[in-house]
Amino acid sequence: MPSTDMMGHVIGSLWTNLTISRSKTQLLCLPDRTMKDPNEAYRDHVLKIKKANVGLGGIGVQGHFSRGSCPDPTLIKRRLDKLSEAGLPIFVTEMDIIVPDENHRADCYEKAMRAFFGHPNVQGILIWGFWSNRHWRGTDASLVTGDEFRINAAGQRYLHLIEQEWHTSTKRNLTQGGSFDVHGFKGEYHVKVTYHGRVLKDQNVTLGESPQTVNLHVTA
Repeated sequence: MPSTDMMGHVIGSLWTNLTISRSKTQLLCLPDRTMKDPNEAYRDHVLKIKKANVGLGGIGVQGHFSRGSCPDPTLIKRRLDKLSEAGLPIFVTEMDIIVPDENHRADCYEKAMRAFFGHPNVQGILIWGFWSNRHWRGTDASLVTGDEFRINAAGQRYLHLIEQEWHTSTKRNLTQGGSFDVHGFKGEYHVKVTYHGRVLKDQNVTLGESPQTVNLHVTA
């Protein structure tokens, strides 16, 4: 008779196959564990599910941190490196940090965000709540405060990273047939060609892992 551990993996594989049959278009990720859990055990579990050929496409990792604890970027990287040995992309889910002082909270959010964003195998980060009035861990974990929706210091820091530091925006003047290179962050781009204030071309472009050439044909 199979061991309890083996039965667990068998049942997990059966549920995974059922999930795939229900959704053919979504990326299938293993249910997440927290960054505090032993990553060797989680890695080994991922490898066993992956070996079962059920179409596993990613690893989920919860981003909850203990009250008053500021994330350690070195420790985060070490644990992400260990999980990356399974050979699947990592998605950080349910991220929140509980620190009463909003300026210190901002520093802590930045440390965690930089550690996650800077890791080559992390493909996504989900913040688990932002408004103090509805955050499951309360005001001390919030990015937005009160009925007036004040963006607090932690929220300001988050916006700075997302909308400024990790955001690519450029403007160039070109002659006929001209071209230019842009080294940008991965994601969705909105390209607009104007002439004397008039929009001649408006196009959306997605920049992925590989370099990409975008040709825009414009007629005045």
